[in-house]
Amino acid sequence: MKEKERFYKFFGEIHDILEAQQILEWDQQVIMPKGSSEQRAGVISTLAEIAHKKLTSEEAEEIISNFESKAETNWEKAHSREARKMYQKQKKIPSSLIAERSKQAIITQSIWKKTKPASDYKTFLPYLKKVVDITREIAKCGDGDQPYDFLLDEYEPFMTIKELDPLFENLKKGLKEFVKKYSSTDIEQRKKAVSKFVSIQNQEKICRFFLNEMGFDFERGRMDISAHPFTTGTMDDVRMTTRYKEYYLPAALFGALHEGGHSLYEQGLDRENFKFPAGQSCSLGLHESQSRFWENIIGRSRGFWERYYEEVNNLSDKAFNEVSLDEFYKGINCVAPSFIRVEADEVTYNLHIILRYEIEKELINENLNIEDLPLVWNDKFFDFFGIKPPTFAEGFMQDIHWSIGLIGYFPTYALGNLYSGMIKETLEKELSPIYELIKNGKLKEIRNYLKEKIHLKARLYSPKELLVRVTSRDMSEVPFLNYLKNKYNFLI
Repeated sequence: MKEKERFYKFFGEIHDILEAQQILEWDQQVIMPKGSSEQRAGVISTLAEIAHKKLTSEEAEEIISNFESKAETNWEKAHSREARKMYQKQKKIPSSLIAERSKQAIITQSIWKKTKPASDYKTFLPYLKKVVDITREIAKCGDGDQPYDFLLDEYEPFMTIKELDPLFENLKKGLKEFVKKYSSTDIEQRKKAVSKFVSIQNQEKICRFFLNEMGFDFERGRMDISAHPFTTGTMDDVRMTTRYKEYYLPAALFGALHEGGHSLYEQGLDRENFKFPAGQSCSLGLHESQSRFWENIIGRSRGFWERYYEEVNNLSDKAFNEVSLDEFYKGINCVAPSFIRVEADEVTYNLHIILRYEIEKELINENLNIEDLPLVWNDKFFDFFGIKPPTFAEGFMQDIHWSIGLIGYFPTYALGNLYSGMIKETLEKELSPIYELIKNGKLKEIRNYLKEKIHLKARLYSPKELLVRVTSRDMSEVPFLNYLKNKYNFLI
């Protein structure tokens, strides 16, 4: 078999194994029987270990080396670069650790689901400790001075604490000033405007309507329900979820727009290359830029609701008949400190992320014990927001991420917001103002722009290089802060 054919067959097989693992994880969160966690943990652990051993084998080294010498096109050179990076990074981690983390993550996730509603942190913490301990061991496999960088690189390649710390400090400073300036004084009135009864059946219709408007292909993807919205899968098998609250449509709607942004990225990858190392999404920060772009810059914009408010009201069986467009728009853009990250407004959201980032670093550097996490979270939360969570379910137990070992992941949410601000700035220069595009029903034109500029490029370039190619500027918090300022100056 020729070197190139062997390379594509080998990495296509690894992709298939990992995609099978993803679908099993989707199944676990959506339809798997409650009593199946232990058995499923074993299956996923086996798949993870098989993929890791295959990727770090002598055969992999030989295949990558032979391909490197033959790479000619831009795609081939990118595949070669990414394959080498994957091999070198994963070679540092024992396969036994990968299998152990996968197995423990499934078990701990199941415990999280059971203990979260009752804020039963005493039962939950020992399981979380096992995941954190394993993740610490993986972090130590890196060569740098900061173990956390090894984890961060998994989700945002080449990003480091050295770069993130000053970026997030500037962002935090700006956001704290905005919270003081833009916090709503009529919070209850604004919440009341959007807290009308809408049946789950009608909410699903609304979500599906907007996913169709965005260009999501239901022949190649599906939407289901889960405790925590997420997206998984690639190209022709994309799975996304949302969740429903009968008296709060925004939870499902913005969850669907957010996950719809992720799904469009996966459906928009290059068909000939998506199974291979450089054909996958560039980074989770850029992935989040797409989801946050659709959820907030589009979904919470004035133009969006000027065009679609009547449609949403009709699909809601006239639930918002007594609510004006202005009242609804102000309701979905209410700025107020809150406990739940996924329901936070645009101004306070990144503070939730920076809080988690600061805690994660301490956990991985072993400066924070798991036993102290609940109270440290509450104290830090009060410092950030001036309020303390009344329950642990609304505190450190609210997110699924740490349960499944996704440490180093949270910063990508804030990076996604910063990237989305930069992308908006550029898109408006090259097309027209977002307000006009949305008001004129050109969501698919926006989708096509994002697909051409970001989705199809996959990992042809590093995240930083792709961002410069798209926006003609280095990473900065300024465009995002300017976006917030320009928007909320008219919403006070």
